[in-house]
Amino acid sequence: MKNAPRVPEGVHVLAGKKGQDCSAACKALGLACSPTAMLTINHCDALRERLPCEAGCQEDAARQDAPSYVVYGTAKPLSPTLCFVRGNADAVSCGAAATHVQRLCACAPPSAA
Repeated sequence: MKNAPRVPEGVHVLAGKKGQDCSAACKALGLACSPTAMLTINHCDALRERLPCEAGCQEDAARQDAPSYVVYGTAKPLSPTLCFVRGNADAVSCGAAATHVQRLCACAPPSAA
């Protein structure tokens, strides 16, 4: 297993609220979502540190709302309690959201984002 990327100094990693995109989650703390830093948390270990991921963690190259956790109680076809990272990603969205998902977010001071 390769080493996970290092989160840049000054970046706060947090789990947003259900249905909340990372731009809104960071803004609620007076911070801004950092697209560059989002790449450093797009791995299963980062998700498991902050979210339960009871059903495991997997890559999904098409998933715009990753890194994320599908909350308990979601309809079975939507993979409840599973965490997702965006496979082969060279960019991770700050603005993507889904009503049944909690995003993992990388937030920085607005001047550094």
